[in-house]
Amino acid sequence: MPAPGPNADPSTETLGQRIKRIRKQQNMTLTEVAAAANLSASHLSQIERDKTTPSLMTLASVAEALHVSVRELFTSPSAQILVRRAYQQAPPSPVEQSYRAELLTASDNAWQIQVVRLTLQPGSCPLALPAFSGEILAFVLEGRLGIEMEGEDYCLEPGDSIHFDATVPHQLRCMSEQPCVVLWCSSPPDRQNLRVWEADTADHTPHNQERR
Repeated sequence: MPAPGPNADPSTETLGQRIKRIRKQQNMTLTEVAAAANLSASHLSQIERDKTTPSLMTLASVAEALHVSVRELFTSPSAQILVRRAYQQAPPSPVEQSYRAELLTASDNAWQIQVVRLTLQPGSCPLALPAFSGEILAFVLEGRLGIEMEGEDYCLEPGDSIHFDATVPHQLRCMSEQPCVVLWCSSPPDRQNLRVWEADTADHTPHNQERR
């Protein structure tokens, strides 16, 4: 993707282009920013050319090196603002479906976080999710959530949260008698799992129920 010109519209910039613009505005070289962020110059160059997706920790280091907030790396004077009203959300899942994923964030590639409202039905089989390169934070809104990772079981109650490396294989299950509702946050966006959820939602049924 070509670098934006001096009169480019900031609202159309990619993350890498915005980092490069801020760096040049501060009269800093690629090598200077990379050294301050404890990165190699080649890695920072790949980020600026949108050849790789940086982790949140890397972005925090780059922002500190550029003397800006992480938020400024993602926003511009005319940045997109997405509002989803409650009535715009998908209707509740039929009881036959064992889980449902409702995307709460934008689905385009310009965003670096994905938030899904995940509902797991009681009595359903564990939901195994493919690992990906990134981070996950889950916050339980209702019910009890069970997560199995590396042979360990974690039980989360409403108000509990868990933050982990998404490269670790994990599977979820509802451990309460009522549906378990979770805010499932991925960074960078986990588009692979979202496609799995959207494609498979209608095909998963609790093991103790029959299709009608």
